[in-house]
Amino acid sequence: MELSRRCKDFWGFGPRTEPFGNRIESDQALFVWPEFERVVTRLIDAVLHRQFLCLVGATCSAKTTAWLEARRRLVATHGRKVAFAKPHGIEPSRYNEQDIYRVIKYALEPVIEGDRATALARSREDRCLQCRRLLEESNGSGSPVCLVVDEAHAVSLQFLLCCRRMWDDLYGFDRLLSLVLIGQPPLMERVSRCAEIDQRAELDVIGGLGNSLGDYLGHECARCGLTASPFDASAIEALGVLHDKDAMHTRDHPLIVNNIVSEALMAAWRIKQQVVTRDQIDAAIRVAAVGGRS
Repeated sequence: MELSRRCKDFWGFGPRTEPFGNRIESDQALFVWPEFERVVTRLIDAVLHRQFLCLVGATCSAKTTAWLEARRRLVATHGRKVAFAKPHGIEPSRYNEQDIYRVIKYALEPVIEGDRATALARSREDRCLQCRRLLEESNGSGSPVCLVVDEAHAVSLQFLLCCRRMWDDLYGFDRLLSLVLIGQPPLMERVSRCAEIDQRAELDVIGGLGNSLGDYLGHECARCGLTASPFDASAIEALGVLHDKDAMHTRDHPLIVNNIVSEALMAAWRIKQQVVTRDQIDAAIRVAAVGGRS
C-alpha cells in the first residue's frame, strides 16, 4: 500500500519518494542482500555458460527483479554481444513452438521495415532452420544467447518441452543457447514430474531477506530521507516471524515486508505514535494474513 502524503510528512519521508512501495524507483533504490546477489550471480553464470536453469520463488519473492538485475549487469559488461529472447503476452498458457522461433529471430535479427530479406520464414521447418542459422552465427562470434520464459509455471508442458529441446540442440559439443525458466512453486512440481526436463534442468530457489531484514528497513528509510529508523527493536523482531528456513515457504521478501511495514506506519501515524512497535507490526501481519489492505 502507498503511504498518504500526511503520513509521509509525519515520519519525515521526502515528498517525492515512495518508501516501502510496490516498485523500484531507480537502480540506486535496489537493495542487494546476500541471497539476492547469489541468485543474480547464478543467473549470469547460466547465461554465459549456456545452462538450463529453473528459478523458482513464491509470489513477490523478487525472482523477476533478480533476473532484471542479472540482465542489466550482463548488458553493462558485454553490451550488444549478449542477446535475450523472451516471449511476451498476458496469457503464457498460449505460448507455442512458433513463439520460440519468433523471439529468437527478432532478438538476433530485428526486422528492418521494408526489408524482406530479414522477414521471419513462413513454414515451421524454415523458421527452425532460420533460427538455427542465427544461433550458429551468434555462437561463432562468441555472443551468448538466452531464451528466458517468465511466469513459466503458467505455460503448457508441451511448450516447456519445446524450450528444452531447443536448448538441447547441440552446437558441436555445446549448446546453442541458455534457457532460463522463472516461475512460482508449481513450476518445480511440473519439472519434477517430467523426466525429460528434470534430468537436464538445474533448479534454484530464491530465499528471503533473512538476517538482512533490519538492513533493508534502514536502506529504505535512508533512501527516502530519514536519518533515523522509526522502527524499534521489537518491531524488527516481530517481522522475524515472516522468515522460514525453507526458502519455498519464507515470507520475508521485500514486497511482502513493504506491505506490512506500510500498514504499520499508517497505523502508528493515525494515533500519532512517534515510533513503530511490535503492536503495529503484529496487527499488520494479521491484516496481511486475512487478505486485508496489505
